Amino acid sequence: MIDIGVNINHSFLLDNLEQTLTEMREVGVNGMICIASDLGESKLVQKLGQKHTEIWNTLGCHPHQAKAWSKSSKVDFSMLIQTAKPIAIGETGTRFQS
Repeated sequence: MIDIGVNINHSFLLDNLEQTLTEMREVGVNGMICIASDLGESKLVQKLGQKHTEIWNTLGCHPHQAKAWSKSSKVDFSMLIQTAKPIAIGETGTRFQS
C-alpha cells in the first residue's frame, strides 16, 4: 500500500523521520507520495525522496501559495524536474489579476 497525499512538512512527521517511516512500514504502508505546495516544500520533498527510497516527491505551487510565484519560479521548478524526476507535478495554481 502507498499513501498518496502526505504533507510531510509537519514537524510531527519530520522531527523523527526514521520513526515515521518505521511506523509506516509496521502498518503495511510501503511508501508515500509527498506533496508540495510551494518551491520550498518542493525542494524539501525532493531531497527526502533522494535519501529515502520509500518516499516519492511531487512538485507544485498550490493556488494559496501563488503569491510566492515569481519570474524565476518557472526556471527554479524546471531545474528541480531535471535534478530528480518527480512522480507528479501539481498543483500548478496561478494568481489572477483583475
